[in-house]
Amino acid sequence: MRLGLNPSLVRTVGWLLWLVILALFVAAGVGLLGLPGLMGIWQTLALIAAVLSLILLVFYWHPWLVVGVLLNIGVAAGVYLGWFTRWFAVK
Repeated sequence: MRLGLNPSLVRTVGWLLWLVILALFVAAGVGLLGLPGLMGIWQTLALIAAVLSLILLVFYWHPWLVVGVLLNIGVAAGVYLGWFTRWFAVK
């Protein structure tokens, strides 16, 4: 048992958090592509998803997950530096 918690509870919370992160990344991507309603908030959704994903990776750490950490840092940096906005700008 991790931290004295029931293993099935830890597994369930992990799956739920994973589903929330997945939904946030999808919503951010669709917003980046121009869906009205999400277009103005996609950066916030992407940052929240990246931070939650980093938290999830810390709790379920394995050395192979370093790739996930790098991807989340890349998403956060891309949002902060405006890379995605420039790449997907309509010409």
